Amino acid sequence: MQIAAEILQTINNGSWHSLKDIAKKLQTSIKNVTDEAKTLSELGILVYNEKASKAKLSSWILDLEEKGQPAGRKSAVGSIILPPEGQVAIQNIVISNFLDKPVELGIRADTKLKEISISKVE
Repeated sequence: MQIAAEILQTINNGSWHSLKDIAKKLQTSIKNVTDEAKTLSELGILVYNEKASKAKLSSWILDLEEKGQPAGRKSAVGSIILPPEGQVAIQNIVISNFLDKPVELGIRADTKLKEISISKVE
């Protein structure tokens, strides 16, 4: 699992989390967590307080309520490579890459967008 996804899973309750605590829980360096927090903040996925060295999920992510699917309905899953300074629209949501590197978007949706995961393309 990519470190970005692990960070998002670790801070999924909406509260502020110390980057030091996140690094300890994920058994990685504080530098790795800080770099990912900066990137995820630039993408609007999380809020990063550099002075306090803390992060939390962005409010729009928290507003995406996970609702149960009706029996027999399956989600569509896919992956999109978003080039530097590129953008894509999914269900009237525009996702932009303002980085100088491509990113990979993992998507899960049924009638509504359910999940977006972001990872670096090496």
